[in-house]
Amino acid sequence: MNKTVRNLIKSGSINLAFAKSAFHPHDRQFVTDTITLLDTGMNSQNAGDAIIMSYADARLRELFPKQEFLHLQTHGQSSALERARADTLKILCGTNILWRDMRQPLAWPLLHLDAYRHSVCLMAAGAAVKNGVPFEFTQESKRLLKFILDPHALHSVRDENTKRQLATIGITNVINTACVTMWKLTPDFCKTIPTGKHRDVLTTVTDYGKDPAMDKYMLETLSRHYDTVYLWVQHEEDRAYASALLGAGNGGLRFVEHPKAALDAFLDDHASTIDYFGTRLHAGIHSLNHGVRSMVVSIDNRARDIAKDCNLPAVEREDLPKMMESLIENPRETKIVLPQDNIETWKNQFASFNR
Repeated sequence: MNKTVRNLIKSGSINLAFAKSAFHPHDRQFVTDTITLLDTGMNSQNAGDAIIMSYADARLRELFPKQEFLHLQTHGQSSALERARADTLKILCGTNILWRDMRQPLAWPLLHLDAYRHSVCLMAAGAAVKNGVPFEFTQESKRLLKFILDPHALHSVRDENTKRQLATIGITNVINTACVTMWKLTPDFCKTIPTGKHRDVLTTVTDYGKDPAMDKYMLETLSRHYDTVYLWVQHEEDRAYASALLGAGNGGLRFVEHPKAALDAFLDDHASTIDYFGTRLHAGIHSLNHGVRSMVVSIDNRARDIAKDCNLPAVEREDLPKMMESLIENPRETKIVLPQDNIETWKNQFASFNR
Protein backbone atom coordinates (compact mmCIF):
# COMPACT_ATOMS: atom_id res chain seq x y z
CA MET A 1 0.00 0.00 0.00
CA ASN A 2 1.56 3.32 -1.04
CA LYS A 3 1.74 6.33 1.28
CA THR A 4 -1.01 8.31 -0.46
CA VAL A 5 -3.54 5.50 -0.15
CA ARG A 6 -2.50 4.80 3.44
CA ASN A 7 -2.93 8.46 4.37
CA LEU A 8 -6.38 8.59 2.76
CA ILE A 9 -7.43 5.53 4.75
CA LYS A 10 -6.09 7.05 7.97
CA SER A 11 -7.96 10.27 7.28
CA GLY A 12 -11.12 8.25 6.81
CA SER A 13 -10.51 6.45 10.11
CA ILE A 14 -10.49 9.78 11.96
CA ASN A 15 -13.87 10.72 10.47
CA LEU A 16 -15.25 7.27 11.29
CA ALA A 17 -14.06 7.53 14.89
CA PHE A 18 -15.69 10.92 15.34
CA ALA A 19 -18.95 9.59 13.92
CA LYS A 20 -18.95 6.50 16.17
CA SER A 21 -18.04 8.53 19.25
CA ALA A 22 -21.03 10.81 18.72
CA PHE A 23 -23.14 7.96 20.10
CA HIS A 24 -20.96 7.81 23.26
CA PRO A 25 -20.25 11.44 24.12
CA HIS A 26 -19.08 10.86 27.71
CA ASP A 27 -15.57 9.80 28.71
CA ARG A 28 -15.20 6.24 29.95
CA GLN A 29 -14.09 5.14 33.39
CA PHE A 30 -10.74 3.36 33.21
CA VAL A 31 -10.24 -0.07 34.74
CA THR A 32 -7.41 -0.09 37.27
CA ASP A 33 -6.01 -3.59 36.74
CA THR A 34 -4.73 -3.15 33.16
CA ILE A 35 -2.55 -0.56 31.41
CA THR A 36 -2.07 -0.41 27.64
CA LEU A 37 1.39 0.67 26.48
CA LEU A 38 1.60 2.16 23.01
CA ASP A 39 5.05 0.69 22.48
CA THR A 40 7.39 2.76 20.31
CA GLY A 41 10.11 0.10 20.45
CA MET A 42 8.21 -2.85 18.98
CA ASN A 43 8.90 -3.43 15.27
CA SER A 44 11.18 -0.36 15.07
CA GLN A 45 14.34 -0.65 12.98
CA ASN A 46 16.02 1.93 15.22
CA ALA A 47 17.47 0.41 18.39
CA GLY A 48 17.27 3.85 20.01
CA ASP A 49 13.52 3.33 20.27
CA ALA A 50 14.19 0.08 22.13
CA ILE A 51 16.40 1.99 24.58
CA ILE A 52 13.67 4.54 25.28
CA MET A 53 11.03 1.86 25.67
CA SER A 54 13.14 -0.18 28.08
CA TYR A 55 13.33 2.79 30.45
CA ALA A 56 9.65 3.64 30.01
CA ASP A 57 8.68 0.05 30.76
CA ALA A 58 10.88 -0.07 33.87
CA ARG A 59 9.53 3.20 35.29
CA LEU A 60 5.92 2.20 34.55
CA ARG A 61 6.32 -1.16 36.26
CA GLU A 62 7.51 0.73 39.34
CA LEU A 63 4.48 2.99 39.04
CA PHE A 64 1.94 0.22 38.38
CA PRO A 65 3.28 -2.82 40.29
CA LYS A 66 -0.03 -4.72 40.37
CA GLN A 67 -1.30 -4.05 36.88
CA GLU A 68 -1.21 -6.18 33.74
CA PHE A 69 0.51 -4.49 30.78
CA LEU A 70 -0.74 -4.84 27.22
CA HIS A 71 1.85 -3.78 24.60
CA LEU A 72 0.63 -2.47 21.23
CA GLN A 73 3.15 -1.52 18.56
CA THR A 74 3.20 1.96 17.02
CA HIS A 75 5.57 1.06 14.15
CA GLY A 76 3.96 -0.89 11.32
CA GLN A 77 0.28 -1.68 11.03
CA SER A 78 -0.95 -4.44 13.36
CA SER A 79 -4.37 -5.98 13.82
CA ALA A 80 -3.76 -5.80 17.58
CA LEU A 81 -4.29 -2.05 17.37
CA GLU A 82 -7.88 -2.73 16.36
CA ARG A 83 -8.47 -4.80 19.51
CA ALA A 84 -7.42 -2.22 22.09
CA ARG A 85 -9.74 -2.08 25.06
CA ALA A 86 -11.66 1.16 25.25
CA ASP A 87 -11.67 1.08 29.06
CA THR A 88 -7.87 1.05 29.60
CA LEU A 89 -5.51 3.95 30.13
CA LYS A 90 -3.13 4.03 27.16
CA ILE A 91 0.35 5.46 27.66
CA LEU A 92 2.25 6.64 24.60
CA CYS A 93 5.91 6.23 25.45
CA GLY A 94 8.65 8.60 24.41
CA THR A 95 10.55 9.25 21.16
CA ASN A 96 9.90 11.89 18.43
CA ILE A 97 6.23 10.95 18.20
CA LEU A 98 4.62 14.36 17.57
CA TRP A 99 4.85 15.43 13.93
CA ARG A 100 3.23 18.09 11.79
CA ASP A 101 1.36 15.33 9.95
CA MET A 102 0.53 12.63 12.49
CA ARG A 103 -0.36 10.19 9.72
CA GLN A 104 3.37 9.70 9.10
CA PRO A 105 5.04 8.41 12.30
CA LEU A 106 2.25 6.41 13.89
CA ALA A 107 0.37 3.26 13.09
CA TRP A 108 -3.16 3.54 14.36
CA PRO A 109 -6.38 1.52 14.14
CA LEU A 110 -8.33 2.09 10.96
CA LEU A 111 -11.72 0.77 12.10
CA HIS A 112 -11.72 1.21 15.87
CA LEU A 113 -9.91 4.47 16.59
CA ASP A 114 -12.92 5.39 18.73
CA ALA A 115 -11.56 2.98 21.39
CA TYR A 116 -8.71 5.46 21.95
CA ARG A 117 -10.94 8.48 22.55
CA HIS A 118 -9.64 10.58 25.48
CA SER A 119 -7.68 7.61 26.84
CA VAL A 120 -4.06 8.31 25.81
CA CYS A 121 -1.52 9.90 28.15
CA LEU A 122 1.89 11.03 26.91
CA MET A 123 5.06 9.88 28.68
CA ALA A 124 8.19 11.89 27.83
CA ALA A 125 7.02 12.45 24.26
CA GLY A 126 8.96 14.66 21.87
CA ALA A 127 8.17 16.77 18.82
CA ALA A 128 10.33 17.13 15.73
CA VAL A 129 10.85 20.87 16.31
CA LYS A 130 13.73 22.44 14.39
CA ASN A 131 15.74 25.41 15.65
CA GLY A 132 13.23 26.03 18.42
CA VAL A 133 10.57 27.19 15.95
CA PRO A 134 7.16 25.50 16.39
CA PHE A 135 5.69 23.93 13.27
CA GLU A 136 2.03 24.12 12.36
CA PHE A 137 0.11 20.89 12.94
CA THR A 138 -2.16 19.92 10.07
CA GLN A 139 -5.85 20.20 10.82
CA GLU A 140 -6.16 16.40 10.87
CA SER A 141 -3.27 16.11 13.33
CA LYS A 142 -4.91 18.65 15.61
CA ARG A 143 -8.20 16.72 15.46
CA LEU A 144 -6.45 13.42 16.12
CA LEU A 145 -4.45 14.64 19.13
CA LYS A 146 -7.46 16.32 20.72
CA PHE A 147 -9.48 13.16 20.10
CA ILE A 148 -7.07 10.63 21.62
CA LEU A 149 -5.33 12.60 24.39
CA ASP A 150 -6.98 12.47 27.80
CA PRO A 151 -8.11 16.06 28.55
CA HIS A 152 -8.07 15.33 32.29
CA ALA A 153 -4.52 13.93 32.46
CA LEU A 154 -1.20 15.69 32.79
CA HIS A 155 0.85 14.81 29.74
CA SER A 156 4.62 14.36 30.06
CA VAL A 157 6.96 15.74 27.39
CA ARG A 158 10.74 15.59 27.18
CA ASP A 159 11.53 19.29 26.66
CA GLU A 160 10.14 22.82 26.67
CA ASN A 161 9.95 23.04 22.87
CA THR A 162 7.57 20.07 22.78
CA LYS A 163 5.45 21.68 25.49
CA ARG A 164 5.24 24.89 23.46
CA GLN A 165 4.41 22.90 20.33
CA LEU A 166 1.34 21.32 21.95
CA ALA A 167 0.27 24.70 23.31
CA THR A 168 -0.07 25.96 19.72
CA ILE A 169 -3.15 23.75 19.34
CA GLY A 170 -4.56 24.50 22.78
CA ILE A 171 -3.23 21.42 24.61
CA THR A 172 -1.83 22.97 27.79
CA ASN A 173 -2.27 20.18 30.37
CA VAL A 174 1.39 19.35 29.74
CA ILE A 175 4.55 19.30 31.90
CA ASN A 176 8.21 18.93 31.01
CA THR A 177 9.61 15.84 32.74
CA ALA A 178 12.74 15.41 30.59
CA CYS A 179 13.24 12.14 28.73
CA VAL A 180 12.29 9.05 30.71
CA THR A 181 15.74 7.63 29.97
CA MET A 182 17.16 10.30 32.31
CA TRP A 183 14.91 9.92 35.34
CA LYS A 184 17.51 7.94 37.31
CA LEU A 185 20.35 10.41 36.60
CA THR A 186 19.97 12.09 39.98
CA PRO A 187 22.65 14.34 41.52
CA ASP A 188 23.83 11.48 43.74
CA PHE A 189 24.11 9.12 40.77
CA CYS A 190 25.93 11.70 38.66
CA LYS A 191 28.57 12.03 41.38
CA THR A 192 29.50 8.38 40.73
CA ILE A 193 30.28 9.02 37.04
CA PRO A 194 34.05 9.40 36.51
CA THR A 195 35.41 12.82 35.59
CA GLY A 196 38.62 11.72 33.87
CA LYS A 197 39.40 10.14 30.51
CA HIS A 198 39.48 6.35 30.12
CA ARG A 199 41.58 4.07 27.93
CA ASP A 200 38.92 3.18 25.32
CA VAL A 201 35.85 4.86 23.84
CA LEU A 202 32.42 3.92 22.50
CA THR A 203 31.14 6.04 19.64
CA THR A 204 28.21 6.23 17.20
CA VAL A 205 27.38 7.88 13.89
CA THR A 206 23.94 8.64 12.46
CA ASP A 207 23.05 7.46 8.98
CA TYR A 208 20.16 9.92 8.49
CA GLY A 209 22.06 12.97 9.82
CA LYS A 210 25.34 12.86 7.93
CA ASP A 211 28.12 15.43 7.89
CA PRO A 212 30.95 13.39 6.34
CA ALA A 213 33.70 15.92 7.07
CA MET A 214 32.80 16.40 10.73
CA ASP A 215 31.93 12.75 11.34
CA LYS A 216 35.26 11.65 9.87
CA TYR A 217 37.03 14.25 12.02
CA MET A 218 35.29 12.87 15.11
CA LEU A 219 36.26 9.26 14.38
CA GLU A 220 39.86 10.10 13.52
CA THR A 221 40.23 12.27 16.62
CA LEU A 222 38.90 9.47 18.81
CA SER A 223 41.42 7.10 17.23
CA ARG A 224 44.27 9.45 18.16
CA HIS A 225 43.19 9.85 21.77
CA TYR A 226 42.02 6.33 22.71
CA ASP A 227 43.61 2.90 22.51
CA THR A 228 40.48 1.25 21.08
CA VAL A 229 37.44 2.83 19.41
CA TYR A 230 34.22 0.80 19.49
CA LEU A 231 31.25 1.85 17.35
CA TRP A 232 27.74 0.71 18.20
CA VAL A 233 25.59 0.12 15.14
CA GLN A 234 22.31 1.67 16.35
CA HIS A 235 20.85 1.37 12.85
CA GLU A 236 22.28 -1.03 10.28
CA GLU A 237 23.05 1.80 7.85
CA ASP A 238 25.46 3.29 10.42
CA ARG A 239 27.97 0.51 9.73
CA ALA A 240 28.19 1.22 6.01
CA TYR A 241 28.44 4.96 6.65
CA ALA A 242 31.31 4.61 9.15
CA SER A 243 33.14 2.19 6.85
CA ALA A 244 32.80 4.60 3.93
CA LEU A 245 34.25 7.42 6.03
CA LEU A 246 37.33 5.48 7.13
CA GLY A 247 38.03 3.26 4.12
CA ALA A 248 39.82 -0.09 4.11
CA GLY A 249 40.15 -1.63 7.55
CA ASN A 250 37.59 0.79 9.03
CA GLY A 251 40.39 2.74 10.66
CA GLY A 252 40.70 0.08 13.34
CA LEU A 253 37.09 0.50 14.48
CA ARG A 254 35.54 -2.40 16.36
CA PHE A 255 31.81 -2.72 15.77
CA VAL A 256 29.30 -3.48 18.52
CA GLU A 257 26.34 -5.15 16.83
CA HIS A 258 22.92 -3.59 16.24
CA PRO A 259 20.50 -5.02 18.83
CA LYS A 260 20.10 -3.19 22.13
CA ALA A 261 21.01 -6.46 23.87
CA ALA A 262 24.47 -6.28 22.28
CA LEU A 263 24.96 -2.74 23.60
CA ASP A 264 23.77 -3.82 27.05
CA ALA A 265 26.27 -6.68 27.12
CA PHE A 266 29.07 -4.41 25.94
CA LEU A 267 28.35 -1.80 28.62
CA ASP A 268 28.11 -4.47 31.31
CA ASP A 269 31.60 -5.66 30.35
CA HIS A 270 33.34 -2.35 29.53
CA ALA A 271 31.67 0.46 31.52
CA SER A 272 34.66 0.86 33.85
CA THR A 273 37.18 1.30 31.00
CA ILE A 274 35.40 3.45 28.40
CA ASP A 275 34.08 6.91 27.64
CA TYR A 276 31.21 7.60 25.24
CA PHE A 277 31.55 10.24 22.51
CA GLY A 278 29.11 10.08 19.58
CA THR A 279 26.12 11.42 17.69
CA ARG A 280 23.46 8.99 18.89
CA LEU A 281 21.58 10.67 21.76
CA HIS A 282 20.14 7.65 23.51
CA ALA A 283 23.31 5.61 23.22
CA GLY A 284 24.89 8.45 25.17
CA ILE A 285 22.15 8.61 27.80
CA HIS A 286 22.16 4.81 28.11
CA SER A 287 25.92 4.99 28.69
CA LEU A 288 25.42 7.64 31.40
CA ASN A 289 23.00 5.27 33.12
CA HIS A 290 25.80 2.70 33.17
CA GLY A 291 28.11 5.21 34.87
CA VAL A 292 30.09 6.04 31.72
CA ARG A 293 31.62 9.50 31.22
CA SER A 294 29.76 10.65 28.11
CA MET A 295 29.54 13.42 25.54
CA VAL A 296 26.70 13.58 23.00
CA VAL A 297 27.40 15.30 19.69
CA SER A 298 24.28 17.35 18.86
CA ILE A 299 23.06 16.93 15.30
CA ASP A 300 19.36 17.77 15.72
CA ASN A 301 16.83 19.33 18.08
CA ARG A 302 16.59 16.38 20.47
CA ALA A 303 20.03 16.52 22.08
CA ARG A 304 20.07 20.31 21.75
CA ASP A 305 16.75 20.76 23.57
CA ILE A 306 17.53 18.25 26.32
CA ALA A 307 20.98 19.77 26.86
CA LYS A 308 19.42 23.22 27.20
CA ASP A 309 16.80 22.04 29.69
CA CYS A 310 18.80 19.45 31.68
CA ASN A 311 22.50 20.20 31.21
CA LEU A 312 23.09 16.97 29.30
CA PRO A 313 26.80 16.78 28.33
CA ALA A 314 26.62 17.79 24.67
CA VAL A 315 28.61 19.61 22.02
CA GLU A 316 27.51 20.92 18.64
CA ARG A 317 29.02 18.93 15.79
CA GLU A 318 30.26 22.09 14.08
CA ASP A 319 32.24 22.95 17.24
CA LEU A 320 34.23 19.71 17.31
CA PRO A 321 37.43 21.13 15.76
CA LYS A 322 37.80 23.72 18.50
CA MET A 323 36.38 21.78 21.48
CA MET A 324 36.68 18.03 21.00
CA GLU A 325 40.22 17.42 22.20
CA SER A 326 39.75 19.40 25.41
CA LEU A 327 36.44 17.62 26.08
CA ILE A 328 38.27 14.30 25.78
CA GLU A 329 41.38 15.12 27.77
CA ASN A 330 40.23 17.53 30.48
CA PRO A 331 38.38 16.32 33.61
CA ARG A 332 34.69 17.28 33.68
CA GLU A 333 31.83 16.55 36.01
CA THR A 334 28.41 15.29 34.95
CA LYS A 335 25.72 17.55 36.42
CA ILE A 336 22.32 16.60 35.03
CA VAL A 337 19.52 18.89 36.21
CA LEU A 338 16.17 17.07 36.31
CA PRO A 339 12.70 18.62 36.72
CA GLN A 340 12.16 16.28 39.67
CA ASP A 341 9.00 18.01 40.93
CA ASN A 342 7.38 17.63 37.50
CA ILE A 343 8.37 13.97 37.30
CA GLU A 344 6.77 13.30 40.69
CA THR A 345 3.66 15.30 39.79
CA TRP A 346 3.18 13.25 36.63
CA LYS A 347 3.61 10.00 38.54
CA ASN A 348 1.32 11.01 41.41
CA GLN A 349 -1.69 11.53 39.14
CA PHE A 350 -1.95 7.72 38.89
CA ALA A 351 -2.12 7.08 42.66
CA SER A 352 -5.76 5.99 42.44
CA PHE A 353 -4.75 2.97 40.31
CA ASN A 354 -3.02 1.38 43.31
CA ARG A 355 -5.61 1.99 46.02
